[in-house]
Amino acid sequence: MKARGVPFWKLPPTFWDEVNNVGLRNHYICSVKAAQLMTERKSGLIINVSSIGGLTYLFNVPYGVGKAACDRMAADCAVELKKHKVAFVSLWPGAVKTELVKKYVLDPMEARKKAGGSGDDGDLERSASRKAEVVENMFANGETVEFSGKCVVALAKDPNIMKKTGRVLLTGELGSEYSLVDIDGRQHLGIRSVKELLKQGGWTKTAEYIPQFLAIPRFVVNAYFGRF
Repeated sequence: MKARGVPFWKLPPTFWDEVNNVGLRNHYICSVKAAQLMTERKSGLIINVSSIGGLTYLFNVPYGVGKAACDRMAADCAVELKKHKVAFVSLWPGAVKTELVKKYVLDPMEARKKAGGSGDDGDLERSASRKAEVVENMFANGETVEFSGKCVVALAKDPNIMKKTGRVLLTGELGSEYSLVDIDGRQHLGIRSVKELLKQGGWTKTAEYIPQFLAIPRFVVNAYFGRF
């Protein structure tokens, strides 16, 4: 989190290893070991925990590349595991209130709010402040770490899990499919939900009038973020 937004050429090359030895490499090692056990018994489920950083820029370059690779790992491993009846998916939580997010995102923002504004700071400063407010709302209304765990349990219990193998799955959409709520009773609608996007952007009053089922179609998301 300390390297959030720092250009890749201003980071030491070893930062790649700090991020992806812990994340990407360990995902692969654990997947290999799990697959060895699961293919023997012809059943099982492997889940990579990834994020929307695999689709669009988020935090920094090594982070995004690592998440994109986790998604591709799930898709490719699923091809080889399918005949053994072992499912492999990539799970995208929404904004999650982890300990690091609280320390490096929420706490500093709360401190700035308590310090108050400084009058008319110009268009650039107001734009930056607005972006910070959007991020704050996103994480302040984010998921607990336990919500992803609830999604994992639901997937593990699903008798039709092979229909999902190789796919990227969003926790918010799984919550709706499996009727899950967070440990504090809140319902998360996912990053395609128009209602959720409005809430995260600070348009809470407008969001109240938007039905929960209204979501941005997948083909629109694919087209917007498409690389070809």
